[in-house]
Amino acid sequence: MRPISLTISAFGPYAAETQLDLSRLGERGLYLITGDTGAGKTTIFDAIAFALYGEASGDMREASMLRSKYAVPETPTFVELVFSCRGELYTVRRCPEYERPARRGGGTTLQRAEAELHYPDGRVVTRLKDVTEAVRNIIGVDRQQFAQTAMIAQGNFMKLLLAPTEERIHIFREIFNTQPYRILQNALKEDVSALSRTCEGLRASIRQYAMGIVCPENSAYQENIQKAQAGEMLTEDILTLLEALLEADQSETERTIPQLEQLENNISALTARIAAASEIHKSRTALAQAEAKLSQITPEVQSAEVKLASARQNQSEIDSCKREAAALEAQLPRYAQLESIQKSLSEKESALESGLKDENKYTRAICGFEEQLEAEKAELATLENASLEAERIEQKIQALNDFMQQLESIDGALSEWKRTSAKLEAAQKSYLAAAQKADALQNTFLIINRAFLDAQAGILATTLLENEPCPVCGSIKHPSPAALADDAPDKDAVENARIEAGNAQKAAADASSAANRWRGQAETQKDALMERVRTVLRLEDFSQAEPALKAIRIETENELTSRKAESMQAAARAKREAGLRRSIPDTEKRLTNGTQILAEKKVSNAALLAEKNALTGQQRALAEELSFPSRSAAQAEIRKYTLQADSLEKAIREAEAFVSRLTGEKSSLEGQISALTAQLSAAPDFDLAAENAALSALKAEKDAAAAALRRLHSRIDRNKSAFESIRTQSSELIRLEKRLTWLRALSATANGTLSGQEKIMLETYVQMACFDRILARANVRLMKMTSGQYELRRCIDGSNNRSQSGLDMEIIDHFIGSPRSVKTLSGGESFLASLSLALGLADEIQSSAGGVRLDSLFIDEGFGSLDEDALRQALRVLNSLSDGNRLVGVISHVAELRCQIDRQIIIKKDRAGGSHAQIIC
Repeated sequence: MRPISLTISAFGPYAAETQLDLSRLGERGLYLITGDTGAGKTTIFDAIAFALYGEASGDMREASMLRSKYAVPETPTFVELVFSCRGELYTVRRCPEYERPARRGGGTTLQRAEAELHYPDGRVVTRLKDVTEAVRNIIGVDRQQFAQTAMIAQGNFMKLLLAPTEERIHIFREIFNTQPYRILQNALKEDVSALSRTCEGLRASIRQYAMGIVCPENSAYQENIQKAQAGEMLTEDILTLLEALLEADQSETERTIPQLEQLENNISALTARIAAASEIHKSRTALAQAEAKLSQITPEVQSAEVKLASARQNQSEIDSCKREAAALEAQLPRYAQLESIQKSLSEKESALESGLKDENKYTRAICGFEEQLEAEKAELATLENASLEAERIEQKIQALNDFMQQLESIDGALSEWKRTSAKLEAAQKSYLAAAQKADALQNTFLIINRAFLDAQAGILATTLLENEPCPVCGSIKHPSPAALADDAPDKDAVENARIEAGNAQKAAADASSAANRWRGQAETQKDALMERVRTVLRLEDFSQAEPALKAIRIETENELTSRKAESMQAAARAKREAGLRRSIPDTEKRLTNGTQILAEKKVSNAALLAEKNALTGQQRALAEELSFPSRSAAQAEIRKYTLQADSLEKAIREAEAFVSRLTGEKSSLEGQISALTAQLSAAPDFDLAAENAALSALKAEKDAAAAALRRLHSRIDRNKSAFESIRTQSSELIRLEKRLTWLRALSATANGTLSGQEKIMLETYVQMACFDRILARANVRLMKMTSGQYELRRCIDGSNNRSQSGLDMEIIDHFIGSPRSVKTLSGGESFLASLSLALGLADEIQSSAGGVRLDSLFIDEGFGSLDEDALRQALRVLNSLSDGNRLVGVISHVAELRCQIDRQIIIKKDRAGGSHAQIIC
């Protein structure tokens, strides 16, 4: 993968859009990315990493923090990268999530993160995750692998060079992604702990089940049971004890069951004898009761027969009542004819009464219609043109409302101009304060910078050595070196003063821009407002606009109130006129219809009167022929005769039934007495009280035996349950203890805690293998950079079995032929060693990623600690990296590199804020 061109907009320190044609740097060799501290050198690589993967190169910067603080709100934030991979060109563009001005209205809105990738064949991928996945497939590495192989940051590898095993484990965990091995180690340790707790729980469970063992009081097993419940007996012995208890109780059960069955048979036989004696006693009682009942019922039969003979003497009266009722029944159809005539007569009378009322109602209504029509026509004559007058007044009101809206709009614009003017005044005050602060800090910076420059001779003098040439004059003698003032500022103090002055200048520039924006807004508002004052208020003097506006509004409001009152009156007159024009034809129509209906009602009423008189004659003639005035009166008399006959007949039937029932009961009693007398003649005698006492004794003996049997069953059930539970828990405990033995050994091996063995964890072992491959690759370059003097080696002394080991590192000095600690290396030597480690790691990761080759590499800082020879050696090694069309970018502000590397990206930071980049070849 090789970057071809990079476009950055409002990203990091780059406020404006910056375009870099990276193809000008060539396809191989070294180029330098240089500039002041904080100007944005590393941001070039951050932008490339963000375009490819949506994240910056480091873990400290989130995508939402990439928006430039120097950019104006309208400038969009995005990065666009054109890169080549395997001879094909791809274009990827991303923008992070950030707040931007809203396109409509005021305020801001959230700009969502976006991404798009253009393939060489024209295909486009747009979803964030899809773009990232597509880039990973094209290049062959993910974001973490890209950051580790394409960017070598020296500080991280210097830390790796000097770290002990414990700290190096954490560093390698991130580099080699060995977290799964650590998770496995912890999981094994947790499994051992969990399994140990489970085994202990099973032992406690067995003790708890032993507490449920029961036996009879004074049993020979009592002492052993107490030992089992106290946890003083092995599980196998507890199971043997339970088997003995169950066998003893089972034998006792087998002896008790036959005894209980014999008692139940005896109880059944005695119960049958008592039941027979009870039946004989009941029969004797029933015989006595039947004889007493027979002596009581005999005189009742004779009395009932006398009452029956008396009731049968009323038969002639019954026949007379039935004849009278039949005669009246024959007249009932004539009563129906009379009722029909009466109903018709009533209907005609009601119809005639209603018709006469209607005739009077329509007579009065016609008079009212005539009076109403005359009054409406007279009123209509007084309301001519009322609707035209109402429309004219409404048009005047609309014109006044339109004028009031113009006045209110001018008033709102005037208030908005006042608020803008107030903000302008505040912005001008802020600018004056910021400008004064910027001038003061700039003067402070110039003073400190001048003092620093004046002290350079003294600083140079501190580096002079006797018999070594002066870098200025070349003399090897230094009789009077310049003195360094005690209070001379250092480079950091100058840089801090410069940054503070630059920040203050930016703040002043921002305040000036804000004041200019408010001034332009205020002037624009005033010009627009003045045009409306001339057009609406007819004024040329802006200062008179506000009082004139107030007076004209009051005058217009008063006129509008007056016109609205007139409008209400005119609207009422127009509404009345329209109502009359609708109601007069309606009144005329109602008058015509009422006159016609009145004539029809008079004819109808005359016909009803004639029909009523005819029905009255028919009713009078029929009523004289009937015995009763109405059908209901005749029916009441029929019911009277019928009830009297029914009552007499009922008395006969009841007397006959009563005689029949008493005669049947007497015959039944006589038969019952005969049967019981025959049955009891051969019955034996029993002592029922003695038999019941014997039965109670047998039942008590049976209950005692049954209770004993239940206790045996309960003991057997509880002891069986305890036996099965303990046996199950014991089997599980044996199985888990076997598993715990080998799991504990496996955990100790994986976590490096085996007694007497070297303390190497599984994760460390994996890291050792990766580390050895990295050291082999790193030593190829370290030997070149140190002319064959130094070689890195992992310590293999495992004699210390009390702490973690395996990743310690030492340096072999081939000039003296012995190893020593890497902490004894000088600053420049440490840089070369850490650079070798970084390059070795990059090679290893590219190899593990399937042999993916990245044609561009970035190296960040670290060269300032090298002497001239070491710097030359390092550059030679870096040049060797560019063999085979690889381009290496060195990020540094070391001055010597500017002389030795021709191709450069120079980054400058403006005092007002924002950085700019330029390619020099």
